[in-house]
Amino acid sequence: MCHELMLPYVAPFKDDYHIIAPDLTGHGNDKGQFISAEKDAEELASWLSANGMREIDLMFSSSLGGVVAMYLATSKEDIHIKCNVMEGASFTRVPLIEPLFRIMMDGIRKNPEKIAKMYASMPMTDGSIQTKLYNTMKRTDGQALRNMVHTCNSFDFENRSLDEKK
Repeated sequence: MCHELMLPYVAPFKDDYHIIAPDLTGHGNDKGQFISAEKDAEELASWLSANGMREIDLMFSSSLGGVVAMYLATSKEDIHIKCNVMEGASFTRVPLIEPLFRIMMDGIRKNPEKIAKMYASMPMTDGSIQTKLYNTMKRTDGQALRNMVHTCNSFDFENRSLDEKK
């Protein structure tokens, strides 16, 4: 996915809030290879801190971004998140879901033209987002795919604690 998919939903708030919609590593405009949600969260926390953004009113995330959001919320950086909303099935621990998800994602990666069908109902003005998604899936290699699948099926809630002061 890419950050542009979220923009139609946050557009009504742009006059009242500073909105940040990052692409995860290897998604959208980012050409890197996804390693882990923890690494992406560390990079996002460092960027927020370096830019003096230590308080977030609302953090909304979807899918793999939910795991990144959870790591960000439990990071050691001094970032206060007032409300953290995570959508998607990224926190599953279902036996055999990993190979099933890998088969599904590998099929999409091998046939990225199907992305257009998946996102045909999205509020988009042109095909540029479908093209971006198509290109993202084409360049997602097997290792990055394994990293994404593993990340979504192995988040460790028990060993991450939320600091009530944050």
